[in-house]
Amino acid sequence: MLSRFMSSSRYFALAARKTEEFLNRFPSVALDDPVTYAHYFEEFYRLAGRASADNDPVVQLSSTFDFPAAAEQCRLIDDNTRAVLVEWGEGADLIAKLQRERHLTGDECRHAQRFSVNLYESEFRKAQASGAVHQPVPDFDLWVWKGHYDPELGAVTETDADRCI
Repeated sequence: MLSRFMSSSRYFALAARKTEEFLNRFPSVALDDPVTYAHYFEEFYRLAGRASADNDPVVQLSSTFDFPAAAEQCRLIDDNTRAVLVEWGEGADLIAKLQRERHLTGDECRHAQRFSVNLYESEFRKAQASGAVHQPVPDFDLWVWKGHYDPELGAVTETDADRCI
């Protein structure tokens, strides 16, 4: 995905500068207009040394409608996270049902996603070691946050300096 001669950090710094410059030149550009993105990427690929966007694997995969593979090529940040259900809103009801009946239906599991936070694996292991998460039903891959949940901050540990958001 990157030019052979450009490191990823240099490539991303170039993209950030180009984006800022583009938005300064076109302050009222419609961000929901595909033409805007076509214009931006045409300029960006010219600047980055690409002859055209057709050389970009993401564009190639998207043009064949292989969006999962295109998304994998675009991944910039590791998303190795674990969902943890919180006692907030209907999440509390789902936790109570899970503890009472020892299972949730598929629809309930999907609904639980709305009342879950994602913790990076290292945060999850730390929360698990400290007892901040628990698994109410063994062999049922659903974890529950035992600590405080703030609708604006997310899952918060005992100390402000040690937040898991």
